[in-house]
Amino acid sequence: MPTLVGGIYHVVEESGYLEYGTSCFFVVPASQGVSARDSPELYSLYMDWLQGKPVGLATFNVEPYFEGKPFADELIVSVIDYNSQKPRVVIVRRIKGTTAISSKIERIPVGVQEIVQYINGTYKPVKRTVFKERKYFVSVIGVYDNTLYSWGRFVVFEPQHPITRLNLNADLHKK
Repeated sequence: MPTLVGGIYHVVEESGYLEYGTSCFFVVPASQGVSARDSPELYSLYMDWLQGKPVGLATFNVEPYFEGKPFADELIVSVIDYNSQKPRVVIVRRIKGTTAISSKIERIPVGVQEIVQYINGTYKPVKRTVFKERKYFVSVIGVYDNTLYSWGRFVVFEPQHPITRLNLNADLHKK
């Protein structure tokens, strides 16, 4: 059975002697806006994908603003999943400034739709898989100089791609 030793997977024979070793690398898709901080979610996503499960990753890119200017002080962001009978909190994280946070999601196909796309200079009918919509509530809250700053929004989207990036401009309210 392979064992992880110092970042290298080793296969050991029953006799206990080292048979061979191979390096193991995990590349984070930074080009998709997924931070290295989300690597546990990516590993879990990859393992589910290998098992044939319809999974994806939703990346919430939260950009807090106050009065039109970026808000760089510490805040707390939470994401509540409304896709099951009982809503459940899936993410609670402290952030500072613009932050990308990710959560594994299910991509459940619900049918096929025929749409018209512009391909190579002509409009052609194309069939595409339609996925069940995902529903989340994203909230941002923080206290700075004895003043409460908050923002919240329901986000509903169809995860057409395995990695779905959602840009959220959090226009904070002062209370």
